[in-house]
Amino acid sequence: MKIAVLLSTYNGALWLPQLLSSLCAQTLSVQLIWRDDGSKDDTVTVMRQFRGLDLVELAHGERGCNQGACASFGVIMDYALTTDSDLFFFADQDDIWAPTKVADVVECFVSRDPEMPRLVHHDLRVVNAQRETTAESLWRYMRLNPRQSSLAQFLTRNSVTGCAMTINRSLLEKVTPIGSGAIMHDWWIAAIASAVGSIDVLPSPLVDYRQHDDNTIGAKGFWAGLNPFTNWFQGWRRGNEEYRSLFYQARDLRKALIAADADQISIDLIDRFLSLPSLPLAARLQRANSLELRDRGTLLWAVAMLRFATTSVDTPRNR
Repeated sequence: MKIAVLLSTYNGALWLPQLLSSLCAQTLSVQLIWRDDGSKDDTVTVMRQFRGLDLVELAHGERGCNQGACASFGVIMDYALTTDSDLFFFADQDDIWAPTKVADVVECFVSRDPEMPRLVHHDLRVVNAQRETTAESLWRYMRLNPRQSSLAQFLTRNSVTGCAMTINRSLLEKVTPIGSGAIMHDWWIAAIASAVGSIDVLPSPLVDYRQHDDNTIGAKGFWAGLNPFTNWFQGWRRGNEEYRSLFYQARDLRKALIAADADQISIDLIDRFLSLPSLPLAARLQRANSLELRDRGTLLWAVAMLRFATTSVDTPRNR
């Protein structure tokens, strides 16, 4: 079984040596497929000078011109399709992998039908810049449901972290190319996997998930947004922008699922979701509730319903 690790870098010179060393320490060999997304520091030099890895270097972004992680991983995924690898891991530049991560995940794919699109993900240990533990479990820290597997729930929230995710070739073929409306590559991949394949869970925290000032997204505790000392107004506005982006992501997911031969139930679900902004208030709330986008009666359900009620959206076209 051939294994590829996909890595997009951006201004990661300080953190990369530990990630690369942890890849070298894996009990199974891997090929690292790497693209830099326009770094302005010594990231490219650090990568090129590191020894001990089977490295495939792709064409990089222009210095100082950052596309973003989603688009950059999309380029790497396009290339990965041209290789003969069977499994595809995703890496973040500032994390550290447990020595058995690759072997433990590969075991989940052994003796399984390779034609079935499959995603496996695991828990992470949250650490700070000095690698001191902040939380033993990212899932508990962020109140994520690791066994989330319904397309309806993935339309509004993602529970799969990219650097903890591995997919097989069959799924890679269905998630590539990434739609221009995708919010993040891991969210896009997990949503499609929920509709046309399977999502499996390993409970072990196999990555030290480092948090520092330069994280693109990062881990925030579940109650962080409710802290009275944070700026609620700015946080609500950011949440509204992400809410609007859900519909553009769903539009592109619809196209991808049709191309992936998803069942009509999944397509109809997305159509009902995309129709929400155009409905009168009462009908909108009734439909949003009926779609089971969140577990009813929870705080997240209440926040989601409030957004459905109060946030305007320019309805994206399906075609």
